[in-house]
Amino acid sequence: LTVRADTLDNLTDGTTVTMTLDAGTTSTFRVEETEDDVLVDDVTPSSLSWDNVEVVLSAATVSNVPLADVEVVKGATDLVALQFEIEADSASYITIDKLKVTLEEDAAGSGTWITKDSVSEVALYQGSVSEANLLDKVSGSKLTAAGVAAFDWFDVEIAADATETFVVTISTVD
Repeated sequence: LTVRADTLDNLTDGTTVTMTLDAGTTSTFRVEETEDDVLVDDVTPSSLSWDNVEVVLSAATVSNVPLADVEVVKGATDLVALQFEIEADSASYITIDKLKVTLEEDAAGSGTWITKDSVSEVALYQGSVSEANLLDKVSGSKLTAAGVAAFDWFDVEIAADATETFVVTISTVD
């Protein structure tokens, strides 16, 4: 006998799931003979139970990798603007398939956004900046008025207890 079950999408971390099978009544469990389809009413044991299963949700930790200050020249390409790491916890692998990056003129939170007037392209790489590691590109014309570049044409799986590095580059307008 094999029993498989799917859980609900909204189970919370730490929830315990218990499964039992009661063969004591034919309304919840039926066994029929294969030759003549006669109902078997003497099923032993009359109930089964399995080990409890505790729900453990996957999670991730995102950390910034500090970068040195650079002077930007008009028309420069692939300037590293952001580098960060995502670490999956031990519960399960995680999948990253969407990412939004907001471009600001300074880190002080001035509210001055970088737009298509100064950036021609924003790119997202996995690991390091190379064509082989390119995940997605956003044209400067696709930046929102608030300087947001939305990356959504990639799919990266990070194994449990593993860390991946991501790099965001910008290319400036001439």
